[in-house]
Amino acid sequence: MLKHIGNTPMIKIAYKNKENINYIYTKLESYNPTGSIKDRIAYYIINKAKERGKLKPNMPIIEATSGNTGISISALGAYYKHPVYIFMPDWASEERVKLMKGYGANVKLISRAEGGFKKCLEEAEKLAKEKEGFLANQFANTDNLLAHYETTGNEIVNQLPEKISAFISGVGTGRHFNRSRKKTKKMGRKHKNNSTRTRKSPYNITE
Repeated sequence: MLKHIGNTPMIKIAYKNKENINYIYTKLESYNPTGSIKDRIAYYIINKAKERGKLKPNMPIIEATSGNTGISISALGAYYKHPVYIFMPDWASEERVKLMKGYGANVKLISRAEGGFKKCLEEAEKLAKEKEGFLANQFANTDNLLAHYETTGNEIVNQLPEKISAFISGVGTGRHFNRSRKKTKKMGRKHKNNSTRTRKSPYNITE
């Protein structure tokens, strides 16, 4: 499983704008084991925690998530034999919940009336203290940023055969967008930066 995380392929897609033919280079993050770019950060965060002695054998891993990071952590938790506890908003898709449970994770859903995503964060932190577990804490963990700076960004720079005029990415927390574009700029590739987020993203909700 681990050898399939990262080093995803990049393809060149041609498109026509009026009479002009242009190209988009696209990174296929669906090639990661759980089908998401979040495998990168889950793997990086967990392994750095192990290296530092913060995540010991059989220690619970706890996280608040809207979905994909939770799936990745659940999969890696199962691989490393760590119990996983996930807190997520109850408006997340049923498919994501089933995937996490399929990997053996304990999933707690929290409604907007109960406090929504903010409550998920609070409950994850609370449980981590109670169980003396490891809180992945993707929203404040600098390893989340470094995962993309050191892996995704490097791969993009090495795979691009020419200069680009823009860097575009869908975002959740925005970590991979920020660090990947920073890496491409540091390597002398000046370009515009654009990000997109779905209207129903839990990161748009302030509660």
